[in-house]
Amino acid sequence: MIKFLSICIPTYNRASFLQLCLSQFCKQIEIYKTEIELIVADNCSTDGTKEIVDEFSNKYSFIQYHQQAENLGADGNFAWCFNEAKGKYVWIFGDDDVLLDDKLKEIVAILTQNNPDILYVKGYGFAGNNYLAEMPTNKAIIAKQPLIHFTSNKKFIQQINYFTTFASGNIVNKNILPADFNSSLWTNTNLVQTNWIFEALLVGNKFILMNENVMAIKTNNTGGYKLFETFASHYDNILNYFIEQRKMPKSFKKIIQFNMLLTFFPQFIIQFRKEKDSKFIKESPQQIMNKVFKNNLWYYLFCYPVFLLPIGFAEMYCKKVLNNFNRLLNAFK
Repeated sequence: MIKFLSICIPTYNRASFLQLCLSQFCKQIEIYKTEIELIVADNCSTDGTKEIVDEFSNKYSFIQYHQQAENLGADGNFAWCFNEAKGKYVWIFGDDDVLLDDKLKEIVAILTQNNPDILYVKGYGFAGNNYLAEMPTNKAIIAKQPLIHFTSNKKFIQQINYFTTFASGNIVNKNILPADFNSSLWTNTNLVQTNWIFEALLVGNKFILMNENVMAIKTNNTGGYKLFETFASHYDNILNYFIEQRKMPKSFKKIIQFNMLLTFFPQFIIQFRKEKDSKFIKESPQQIMNKVFKNNLWYYLFCYPVFLLPIGFAEMYCKKVLNNFNRLLNAFK
């Protein structure tokens, strides 16, 4: 049966996080149970994930639980979800992210009334056990509209830039994708979701940014892969593919990498310099970034000082210079 929205949660050995994630979804999906499907794709967990899902399945009939016959890897599980989703809209949602109260009805209303090709929804990070206690209270320098509509994919990219990698933030209209679309094209990069997000960006013409927090995003809870290889090398290859094979404007890559160099990479360079027991696989960040960004001026202005300065000064550079510069830029977007 065709659904309006497929919410897909790929999961692996995160039963405790999944429980909270499901509880927030289930109480909000109930009134839409004929229109929304909730798929949990278990990548061969060994921590009682099935038992957690069974508790919810006994109460909520709209939950579909699938246990993979073998571990497909994170990308394989994501691609399986996208392929199996029967909804017009597909939302791949992280098992450790938390939907805030009453937000699903807002999202359904936006999708129904506006029919966008991509709806981007925001979230805020939380580190502890109480996501509500960490909800930000600071206001933007310049107030923005709660919904921002775009017919230009470039202007949309200027707003979300490297969050094209954030699966939980992007709700995609699956119906607009080509009939021969290959969702598994970028497996083994940890960025397979960028495939359908960029494809929808290029073939679509209607995009919406929901300019309020919809979810709480668990921080410091990811690892098991090479972060800089993923977001520098692999992401660069993906961007080049879409430029060369799908005729994506080169300016999109420049916009995305400018923002990554300004805000994304510096924080992880600091983290790698400070932490001996990182959750990410050991690698050589500077060597990788030198190779990918050797001809990028912004790399030398934004990231090189964070590599070279004493750690205290590097942290101050991030906080006082880069963060404030980014905040100022965002105020005028």
